[in-house]
Amino acid sequence: MKKYLSTLLDELSATDKGSYFLVRCPKCGEKEGFLYKDQLKRVQDGTSHKVFVRCSRLNNCGETSVFSDIYWDELNNRKNFTEVEDTSNYPKEPALTRLASLVSLNANLFGFDNFAPWRGISKDVLVANGICYLDKSKFPKGWLTWMQQTASSYPQEHLGKEYLYANRDIVIPFVNEEGVVDRVLLRSSWDKRLNPQIKELTYKLTPKSIPIWNRKDAFGKDNILFITEGVVDALSIKEARPTANVVALPGVGQWKHFVKYANQINLKKKVVICFDNDKAGVTCRNGLARSLKSFNIWSESFDLHSFNDCNDFLNGNRELFIQTVNSFFAPKKKFLLNIDAIKK
Repeated sequence: MKKYLSTLLDELSATDKGSYFLVRCPKCGEKEGFLYKDQLKRVQDGTSHKVFVRCSRLNNCGETSVFSDIYWDELNNRKNFTEVEDTSNYPKEPALTRLASLVSLNANLFGFDNFAPWRGISKDVLVANGICYLDKSKFPKGWLTWMQQTASSYPQEHLGKEYLYANRDIVIPFVNEEGVVDRVLLRSSWDKRLNPQIKELTYKLTPKSIPIWNRKDAFGKDNILFITEGVVDALSIKEARPTANVVALPGVGQWKHFVKYANQINLKKKVVICFDNDKAGVTCRNGLARSLKSFNIWSESFDLHSFNDCNDFLNGNRELFIQTVNSFFAPKKKFLLNIDAIKK
């Protein structure tokens, strides 16, 4: 049914916060929903009649509510609802904005019907964690065009190599504390031609996005937080124990961002460091353990045995991997600092 935007905002008890409206979440009823003003511009110019509200109560609600058949009216002009924050530093391609909206609205709606478990990770775990599989038969027709257009925002040496973009059928959204996608990773589930150094393409949708995947788990119920080197390793932990709290870095060298974030949110959890069994992984694991200790945050290293990383472990010895993950939740598990990791 057709509805004017001003009416919708009144119904949601909207409060103007500059770049967004704080609104009542239609699902849980709490006034902790976000409606961003960039959507309103598209309603005003007639390019869209759909807006969405994302509840920020990630551990209690976190629902996305979609409103269709929304139209502009004169009352909106008087209220200056189209005032938006300065986006001059944002990516210029309109397609990036479209992808952010698509992922926010449809993260769990893309079809996995014909998709076998990816790297030992089940469909249920992928869907539960908002991973998008872009089945060409179900994703909007503009996907390939979007990939080619956004090539201009990546290093010059990638331009003209459309296959780098066209075959990336896995989209991994990074969602901030307000429930908005601010970064995406693009991967391929099958293309073996991709150079390992560019197996992931990263797109920052906002200039201040934090390179930590699944930040909401830092506020989860358990007192243990796993941190991995890469989202695939984090999903491997989720495969072993779906309720585990796990965050991931897009690269092991980003560990200082986690230290800053942990200090910022006054993290009280015990951290299990699950970095790779290579020189870089060991070096960064030790650096992270020392830094966490300086903030009185306890940490312990995850025992990978002879495997290189968590996903390798999952696929190499699934039973032992699950046992290792669950051992941190055993009633009498002693959580000690890794002494070797904090030696100078």
